[in-house]
Amino acid sequence: MRKHAAQLITPLVEAALRGTFTAAQARRLYAEGPDAVVLALLAAAKRIAEQNTRLAEQQAQLAQQNTRLTEQQAQLAQQNTRLTEQQAQLSQQETRLAEQQTHLAALHAELHDTASSPSTPSGMVPVYAKPNTPRRRRRPGARVGHPGARRASPARIDRQEVHRLPRCPHCGGRLQRCQRTRSRVIEDIPELIEPVATEHLVHRDYCPQCQKHVEPVVPDALPHAALGHRVISLTSWFHYGLGVTIDQIVDLLGYHLQTKLTPGGLVQAWQRLAAILVAWYEQIGTEAKTSTYLHADETGWRVNGQTYWLWCFANAQVCYYMIDRCRGRPALEKFFTAAFDGVLITDFWAAYAAVEARDRQYCLTHLLRELEKVDGRNTSAEWRRFARHLRRLLRDGLRLKRRRQDSAGAGQVSEGPPAQPPTALPSTALPPPALPPPALPSTALPSTALPSTAQPSTALPPTALPPEVYQRRCDRLNRRLAALADAPYRDADARRLAERLRRYRESIFTFLDYAEVTADNNFAERQIRPAVVLRKNSQSNRSERGAATQAVLMSVYRTLKLRGLHPTQTVVQALRTYMQTGQLPPLPVAGIASG
Repeated sequence: MRKHAAQLITPLVEAALRGTFTAAQARRLYAEGPDAVVLALLAAAKRIAEQNTRLAEQQAQLAQQNTRLTEQQAQLAQQNTRLTEQQAQLSQQETRLAEQQTHLAALHAELHDTASSPSTPSGMVPVYAKPNTPRRRRRPGARVGHPGARRASPARIDRQEVHRLPRCPHCGGRLQRCQRTRSRVIEDIPELIEPVATEHLVHRDYCPQCQKHVEPVVPDALPHAALGHRVISLTSWFHYGLGVTIDQIVDLLGYHLQTKLTPGGLVQAWQRLAAILVAWYEQIGTEAKTSTYLHADETGWRVNGQTYWLWCFANAQVCYYMIDRCRGRPALEKFFTAAFDGVLITDFWAAYAAVEARDRQYCLTHLLRELEKVDGRNTSAEWRRFARHLRRLLRDGLRLKRRRQDSAGAGQVSEGPPAQPPTALPSTALPPPALPPPALPSTALPSTALPSTAQPSTALPPTALPPEVYQRRCDRLNRRLAALADAPYRDADARRLAERLRRYRESIFTFLDYAEVTADNNFAERQIRPAVVLRKNSQSNRSERGAATQAVLMSVYRTLKLRGLHPTQTVVQALRTYMQTGQLPPLPVAGIASG
């Protein structure tokens, strides 16, 4: 009975648990009697308890899995936070990298602009950044058919050598002696040049009136010095006048002049020499500040690893160097202690505006170079029109000055100041009446402006430019400059240069008012060039005293060169006078010193 009931109840219980228990199955179970129903209910309760147990275990497992998932989610959240922070850091690094790249690009552009700036010396521009020089239109040298030139024969023949062959150099045969000769003069330095060592026996005698011993002065060397004036002046001229390095001077005198020197001994001797020649240095500065015109320029310098500036103030007769820590107004105030009663010729560096000068001339070459620089990057129609008009205006001014000088015999406008002391023109800005006016082609003036051939012999030549016509053309140039500077512009470069023209309009064509004033500052740049070469070879100075010595001796030797004086003989004669009298003679003018 139980077995039969079990077989009947089992499928019914499973159907009930599955949810497929039908009404027919329930009636059948009920028909089996109460015992069958009880068994079915007990079996169902047991199966439900087992399922509940399994569900509880599964819920516990799910709870554990949920806990693990929560922990994993927390870990993922932490990782996500770290990734977010790392992403933020990467973003910041990318931003800094972009800023650094932008800054680097700006520095590169600034370096390129600096290298190509009109005021940048050629030596500061890298070789790879310089444009190729256009091919020459004609071959270098003088034209075909020019008179020949060669070295002049020496005025004195020191010795004579006779050369004669004993036999024929081709066949070895005997030669028949002839009277034919030819002369060949060869100039050379002696094979062995030795220094002259002189022992000076200095007598010390007693003076009863002064009650002390006295002795004569040895004029050939400084006190307590073992090297004579010629060695000191020659070596200092090599270094400060020619730019030869100290080691090269030591080798030169050691190998070729048989004079053993040390770098330290040379430096000390030069410092003593500069202390004596400082009177000439001050005289050069005074003459520069009282001249009628003066060129000024500056370049970088180093003193004991620090940035300094080398200033140069020069004209045809003087060249004054000053090494100072400042590149601005304080340095200029150290030199110009009073108002400059002359024409100051400079570039457009703003510090020069602090100098109180009677008149100024700004370098037009820098302005023309600025036009060329902007032409390379600005192709707007307004800029091209502005540049064309400004370039034509400046060239018209240069052409007018050149024509004036050609007729007056004053030379070219861009070859630097004249060799004689300058003389300013009258305040009316007209050329001196004693000078002949410049010649222009007859087509350059209207027929009414040309003098008649029936005038007396004192009249100007037919092609001359009368002073009133010259002044009229100067006024026309100034009016064109004002119109060009005052016009409105949309282009940034045109506005910038127009602002510069408005600021300096009174000092653009000053060179037309003075015979000795040039339109450029090339003379100052040429005078500062030897210092730049010396800076490259010797790395500037290592002390303040060395910088002071540099300024004094460079100024002295450069001024002597401008005046056409022998550098070493002039200094030697001055040192002998100083040793004999205790005072340094005045700096000689051109043609005073012998040799």
